[in-house]
Amino acid sequence: MSEPSVSPDESPDETGAPVEALHDLELDVDDEFAHKVGRRIERRVLTNELVTLAWNGPMAATLELLHIPFAWFAGRTRSPRPPAP
Repeated sequence: MSEPSVSPDESPDETGAPVEALHDLELDVDDEFAHKVGRRIERRVLTNELVTLAWNGPMAATLELLHIPFAWFAGRTRSPRPPAP
């Protein structure tokens, strides 16, 4: 027969007594702490979005402004369509 395969992360030695010993060291987390961490994460995400906009925004605006004369010149060089029957 074959032996059950155990991955290195799930060895039987690591799931027993040491985890139970650490269980007694558990501390209660205050609700204010969770809100404080959440606000910090939200500030960092907002900062990331603003920096991304500040970095990519001018380039996008420049490309759109450059598109105007090229589209205008492209429109002038096209031959007119024949009238529909």
